Amino acid sequence: MKKKLIAILAIALLVICTGCFGDPVKTDLESYLNFEMSAEKEAQDFSLDFVGNAYGATSKEEAQKIISDGAQKITEIADKQKGYKPKTKEVQDIHDKYIKVMDTTVDALNDLTKLMNSNKPPSTEQLNSIKKKQQDIIKITKEYRNDLNALAEQKKVDVKLNFK
Repeated sequence: MKKKLIAILAIALLVICTGCFGDPVKTDLESYLNFEMSAEKEAQDFSLDFVGNAYGATSKEEAQKIISDGAQKITEIADKQKGYKPKTKEVQDIHDKYIKVMDTTVDALNDLTKLMNSNKPPSTEQLNSIKKKQQDIIKITKEYRNDLNALAEQKKVDVKLNFK
């Protein structure tokens, strides 16, 4: 009788303790979203400035500098992102997509800078390569948003990032 009572108490204690620790994916996702909220403002401010400056460039040299500076700033943002290490595979997989977007964006801007620095007109292959990277950026960004929203919905976590 004592053994049964001890077993029941042990199981009850295990259930209570397991509930206390919660869902590690949910906790990791909440931490990740807090990290992303702090990084989002910097990225949005940069994006608005970059687009405005790029459209306002009055010379090839000015445009080259804007694009080069943009690639450098995105590299800095990507490095901060790479420094963040999610604790669960589910969140890490989502985070890896965001890093891939950043890396592909830097590659595309670097390719564009090379084209602008060249004295030759760009080849169809070069232009198609940049266009392909642009399409990849859009595709992976959509996957990132969809995966993040799906996991948040599954784990009942509120996403406050602007995904419009």
